[in-house]
Amino acid sequence: MPNEPGALIKAGREGAVYCDLPRVESAAVKICAVLAVVGVSLLGVVTAARAAPPSGIKGSATLAWPTSSQVGADFKASVTITNTSISPNDTETVRVDTLYITPACKQSNPAGSCFFTTGDLDPGVFSFKRDRFTKVEGLGAVGTACEGIGFKVESTDASSGEARMTPAALKPFDPAPVLDLGPVSGPSAGRTTCTVEFTIHVNKLPGNPEAGTPGTTHPLSRVDLHGLSTSLFGRAAGSAAIAIASGPASAPPTSAINQVPTLSELAMILLVGFIVLVGALTVRKRRTT
Repeated sequence: MPNEPGALIKAGREGAVYCDLPRVESAAVKICAVLAVVGVSLLGVVTAARAAPPSGIKGSATLAWPTSSQVGADFKASVTITNTSISPNDTETVRVDTLYITPACKQSNPAGSCFFTTGDLDPGVFSFKRDRFTKVEGLGAVGTACEGIGFKVESTDASSGEARMTPAALKPFDPAPVLDLGPVSGPSAGRTTCTVEFTIHVNKLPGNPEAGTPGTTHPLSRVDLHGLSTSLFGRAAGSAAIAIASGPASAPPTSAINQVPTLSELAMILLVGFIVLVGALTVRKRRTT
């Protein structure tokens, strides 16, 4: 803006703004001051955005669930977290900060969260079973980066049923472990994958199943990651689908009238009858003598 007498706002070097205060009234001074602060703030945001390096920290969180089950049943499931970072972060070790699982949602979501509408939420369909020996719900699979690490489950959102799986020590007094995934490439490339195995119990039929497919619901997963060298952040997410059927119908109670005794039961009846008969004859004989 040209430096003219009476100009309210003037442009300075590198986008800075200032006010020609002597030439304006007090009300205009206030307006000028606000605009100047906004201009400086926006300039700072643009500068920070230009300075922030792009993050190559990436990953995947693949859920492995059976395609079907039924109410009252238990089944094995797992989530596999993989470091898939790209250059320049492909040579960097990545730490898993958080692991979340929503066991049931009406729709699949690339972000790994069930947050659409109330009609999509479906808590209480499944529950995690705790191992009675290790006292944890999840366990790192053999041969992966989390082998021997336990995972405790705690609810984080009752409305959706979302739960957080946190690394936990399997022995008393041991420090809580951390979950690190090896770099994708480079001289220190190592195990880039962690598979967490757990057991799920089916409590009930989905209340909000997928449209057009009764009993079908979608478990979701999401993971927060960060690079240990650069502290850059990344995310991973996954989903699956499972169809739930009603449990087997219980057999109707058998009427006592229609029961037919087995051979062993018949033998017991005859034996009891014989003992009673012998006892009655013995008593009668004693009375007559």
